Amino acid sequence: RALVQEPSLLLADEPVASLDPASAETVMRYIRDAATERDLTTIASLHQVNIAREFGERFLGMKEGRVVFDGYREEFTVDVIDDIYGDIETEAIREQEATDAAADDRSAQSGAQRT
Repeated sequence: RALVQEPSLLLADEPVASLDPASAETVMRYIRDAATERDLTTIASLHQVNIAREFGERFLGMKEGRVVFDGYREEFTVDVIDDIYGDIETEAIREQEATDAAADDRSAQSGAQRT
């Protein structure tokens, strides 16, 4: 509904809250694609750091009601996330990064075997 009015800015407040991971990714992909097609600035508040890192370009991190980080994806490192959210969130991110790296390695090895 929000896009029917052709806005210049889309505010998405917790657009994937309470969704399972597959549905959350589908919704975020739709938001990203719609914003790209319409050249639409999008601001999304998310508590799912992995999803934010996957789909976001610029990040604001808040702690105790104050902005403690303002930067881009490459600056939004695990150490920054640890400072903002603590060990619990960064453990999940490190596990995801290890899983992604292993999948990349398997894909590269599979491609090398075919050539």
